[in-house]
Amino acid sequence: MWSLEQLPALRDNVAGQQIAAETATCQFSRTIRHLLNIIPQLNDSIDDPTLAGRLVALYSFMQGKELVGQERALGAQGFAQGSFSQELRQRLVDRIDGQQPCFDSFLSLATSPLKMLFYTECQAGIAIEQLRRIACTRQPGEDGGETALRWFQLQTQRLEQMRGLEELLIGELMTVVDGLLDDEGNRTRRTRSMMTRSATACCCTSTDSFCRWCASRPASWSSFPGSWRR
Repeated sequence: MWSLEQLPALRDNVAGQQIAAETATCQFSRTIRHLLNIIPQLNDSIDDPTLAGRLVALYSFMQGKELVGQERALGAQGFAQGSFSQELRQRLVDRIDGQQPCFDSFLSLATSPLKMLFYTECQAGIAIEQLRRIACTRQPGEDGGETALRWFQLQTQRLEQMRGLEELLIGELMTVVDGLLDDEGNRTRRTRSMMTRSATACCCTSTDSFCRWCASRPASWSSFPGSWRR
């Protein structure tokens, strides 16, 4: 929660250009990482395999999406500068390489429609791959920020498509949760009904005076076996 409380000040610093891009990126990434780490903690307490699978699929996809966001920021920084230092290039490569394991985990658990959507809408296209090769193998040179802008636009488009898929993953997860809650409610109602019938049968066949529950029933039920004490 402390990290979330720092976001307004961080955004103000970014808007006022009072913080280095690298520092701002690290602070944003740290905040998101703390939030994402809540999900594995929740998963430890889940015993339903379908729900656990949906949650891991969402978590893996969100991890990959976060790495795409970091890739966008690091690439934009290098292209805007007109050069990539060895450290910046290595950080970019690490973000690119780290995405695939996350998406592989997601694909191993996702439903078929969402897998197809990922393959058709959310993978890095040819234009992104071309710019990746430039960033990772040579210096782009100064161009007035045109390449940086193109890189940012392409990666933003990809992130928006991934956000749409993320919403569908959340929807599937909530559908499973609602189903489990409905099942639990039905089991509770069945259990309550069985307990009521058992208690009624017990009191109606006892040797005591007929029970208060039976006494409240219509007199026409008096001929029903077991309704009254004979």
